[in-house]
Amino acid sequence: MLLLASVSGFSKSHTPSILKVRLADNAPITVAIDSRHYRKAGASLTIGDLPPGKHYLRIYRFYAYRDGDAGKARLIYGANIKVPAGSIVTLVYDMGAHTISLGTEYLDGNTGEEAYAEGNNGGFNDDTYKENRKSHTDDIYSNGRLSKSDMNDLESKVEAKPGDLDKAKVLKTILETRTYNTAQVRSMLGWLNFEDTKLDFAKWAYKNVSDKSNYRDLQSEFSQQESKDQFNAFIGSQK
Repeated sequence: MLLLASVSGFSKSHTPSILKVRLADNAPITVAIDSRHYRKAGASLTIGDLPPGKHYLRIYRFYAYRDGDAGKARLIYGANIKVPAGSIVTLVYDMGAHTISLGTEYLDGNTGEEAYAEGNNGGFNDDTYKENRKSHTDDIYSNGRLSKSDMNDLESKVEAKPGDLDKAKVLKTILETRTYNTAQVRSMLGWLNFEDTKLDFAKWAYKNVSDKSNYRDLQSEFSQQESKDQFNAFIGSQK
């Protein structure tokens, strides 16, 4: 009985969650979680299969172009969000009042830990990007061996895999004999979801990076201080 209870508890603690995000006035938005931008825009966005734990959420107010072909966005909110395992978390941000409301339900119908946010509630007004950009690495391939076409093909292969372990396996298999730069590794980390998978891949990828002096900058891709410390310790151990 004790063993069964332990297995059940372990399973629930690793159950993916769902995050729903919208503005109080239902204006169109797009979001980024950790280092990954989700290209979809709409009045309400749902991110499924989200690993439990803390994630850095950014909400962008989306402004569509007149021709309806993509648009631009302005960063209006950013904070660390604690998402309990197996939960459905609804976050509503009020741009006028600079406040958020959080609701937590559980997929199994039971009750449990409530989601919470820590960080900025006052909003931002200085960050824009174009939604029709293929990737934020479009203009930074001059220092590595991977071309834009290589990166686009690699991203497609990674996105086709359902889980982080499979995604990381694809990356390692293809990149084993290739050279790339730090900015390209930053993009690759954005294709992964779990913090520990990102950390493992970042360590693995160091051996073939062409600009090792810049590699420490990747610490900003980790949301947890423990991960940042482990990454910095790894870089410090390399000759």
